Amino acid sequence: FLEDAVSVQIGYAIGTGDLTAVSLTVNVGVAGGVVLGALAAGLATVLVFWPAAMEVLVAPGQHAIAGCRLIAQGSTIIRDAKDFWVLTSWSWPFGFANMALSGFFLGTQSYGLVLLSTVLSKAALFGIWAAGNPRDLTCLAWANAVSTFVC
Repeated sequence: FLEDAVSVQIGYAIGTGDLTAVSLTVNVGVAGGVVLGALAAGLATVLVFWPAAMEVLVAPGQHAIAGCRLIAQGSTIIRDAKDFWVLTSWSWPFGFANMALSGFFLGTQSYGLVLLSTVLSKAALFGIWAAGNPRDLTCLAWANAVSTFVC
């Protein structure tokens, strides 16, 4: 939601011809995305080392289904989710910064760049995921992270 507000502010500043506001909003959006994304990723990484928090976040209610062989045990879910959790978290700074840049491209009506960015990002995501093991959460996390770095 926050990145949408930044995109709207960039579009408004471009529409009014206020280049100072455009520059400030884009720079604050990119820098803020990187800094706040890194802080959030750091917090999410810390949670990986707190077993009780990970159980609540990725395997809630395990006590209610104890003994059910159709659903993996909480410890298995947590073990399988850790790499995905960390890799996805550390893609946030790039994703948040990219949202401010996308807002700038949309505001300047550079639709070709937005389309190219989206196509490259999704092609990287699909290519890495399809080339790897589609059932592996770590492969999916790498695909997601690389697609965020690409565009």
